[in-house]
Amino acid sequence: MTDLATRYDDYGLDEQEQQLLYNVEVLGLSVKRAGAMAGVADPHAMLQRGNVMVAREKLRGALRERLQITREDVVNGIKTAIDQAVILADPMAQIAGWREIAKILGIDKTPNVNVHIQGTLEQVQKQLQGLPLEQLMKEAGQIGNVVDVDFYRVQHEE
Repeated sequence: MTDLATRYDDYGLDEQEQQLLYNVEVLGLSVKRAGAMAGVADPHAMLQRGNVMVAREKLRGALRERLQITREDVVNGIKTAIDQAVILADPMAQIAGWREIAKILGIDKTPNVNVHIQGTLEQVQKQLQGLPLEQLMKEAGQIGNVVDVDFYRVQHEE
């Protein structure tokens, strides 16, 4: 509580107010129980005081900031677990960790490209006749060598 208590000083909170806020916001206790633990006779009234309300909102914001986890945080945590698996000589745990990282980063699957060509069949045939497959894929925004392509004819209702 000392780390959070230093933030309370800006709002002029006494020890009971600090303890009440800590019990309610950090520990997640009910207001009645938090008040009993802090030695406050009327905790609901105390939480309605202006300086306590402002401090409570600031504390909630600080707690939300600490709880925001990014994709990078998750990947770093898994990398730490992989490092521990290396030390323990557990190759299956290492493989599982790298598999999870691949899923998170989206590199575990072959990318799919959908090419939507509009026009009648005759118009499309004239436009695409003699066009190499690699050129067709570049036109669709895909760069690099093509491994496999499936074409589907879609009937549109008009």
